[in-house]
Amino acid sequence: MERKIRESENLHVILWLVKDTFWMLEFKPIAVFMIAPTLAMALWVLWISRNEELTLLPNLAVTFWILANGIWMLDEFYFTGTKLWSLIPFISGIAIMLVYLFMRIKAFFNKKA
Repeated sequence: MERKIRESENLHVILWLVKDTFWMLEFKPIAVFMIAPTLAMALWVLWISRNEELTLLPNLAVTFWILANGIWMLDEFYFTGTKLWSLIPFISGIAIMLVYLFMRIKAFFNKKA
C-alpha cells in the first residue's frame, strides 16, 4: 500500500506542476482544465492514504491547498470575486497541519517518557 501511495503522490505532483505552469504562462483554458485532474488525484491520494496515520492529514491539507489554488486561479483569470473564498481551504489546510504537528510532537514526547 505504501508504494501505491508514493506512486500516486508522485503523479499528483506532476499534475500540480503542469497546472501551475499553465497558470503562470496564462494558458487559461488548459490551466483551468487541469484543476479537475489535479484535485481528483489529490482526492484519490487522500482516499488511499485514509488508513495511513503519517500521511492522511498532510494529504488532506494538500487537497485543501489544491482547492484554494483552483479558486484563486479562477478569480485571477475571470475576476469571479472568489479570491477571498480561497482563504477558507488555505486556513483549513494550515489548521490541519498544526493538528498534525501537535500529534507528531506529542507522539515524540510520549516515546521518550
